[in-house]
Amino acid sequence: MIAISKYIFFKQSVTKVYIVGKKLEKIMSNIRNYRECPYAETWLEDGITVQKYKKGLRVNFEVAKILVNERLAVTEGVTRPGLADISGLYWTTDSKAMKFLSSPEATKLVSAGGFYISNFAQRMAMRFFQSVSKEPPIPTKIFDNREAAMEWLKQFTLEKLN
Repeated sequence: MIAISKYIFFKQSVTKVYIVGKKLEKIMSNIRNYRECPYAETWLEDGITVQKYKKGLRVNFEVAKILVNERLAVTEGVTRPGLADISGLYWTTDSKAMKFLSSPEATKLVSAGGFYISNFAQRMAMRFFQSVSKEPPIPTKIFDNREAAMEWLKQFTLEKLN
């Protein structure tokens, strides 16, 4: 038997599994353009760009630029809503990175932004981020439920906006 490494996408995360003895042809029709870098996993899901930050990530300006470039590589040059899954993030984002992430350059090709959080400390950090960035250039909202975030973002997909 031969083990073949493939990615299986579950509702809450992307998990690497091994398929023994046969090749998995189609993972899920609503997921595509999966990319992974040292800081996040990024993919398209139902017309929404999803970026799941790696556990323990500390975001500085250089990391923020890489995260934006990863997102842009996945979008296929199309404006889409984005979900940032920061549930594993340690919130030590420096002010230069915060300013950049709320800039028009960083929100290029983003129609709306949802932030999936997992605890009260992340909610407080996101509220602080929103206050520092003043008026975000796109609609943004914080969620503690991933499905609710995806549902809200669907109204900003290309199909819904046209």
